[in-house]
Amino acid sequence: MTRVAAALLLLAATPVFGREPIAQDPLATEIARWSAFVRETESSDENWKDLKQGMEPAMARVEAALKDGRRLLALERLSGARMGDELAV
Repeated sequence: MTRVAAALLLLAATPVFGREPIAQDPLATEIARWSAFVRETESSDENWKDLKQGMEPAMARVEAALKDGRRLLALERLSGARMGDELAV
C-alpha cells in the first residue's frame, strides 16, 4: 500500500471512528453566522441601531470579498466588523 492510499484510507475512516467531519468552509460558516446576527438582531437601543447601520455594509463587503475568492481580505474585513460589534457590548 502506498503512502497516498494509506492517507486516503485514514481520512475516509476518520468520521467512522467518532470524529466529526471537518466543516466545508469554516470562514464561510462564520461569515454567515455574523451576517445573520447583524440582520436578525432587533433592539430599540440607540447604540445598537448606530452600530447596525455601520455593520450591515461592512458585512456586505466581507461577503463580497469571499464571493470574489479573496479569503484573506474577507477574514481581515470580518475581524474589523467583529471588533466593532465587540466594542459596542
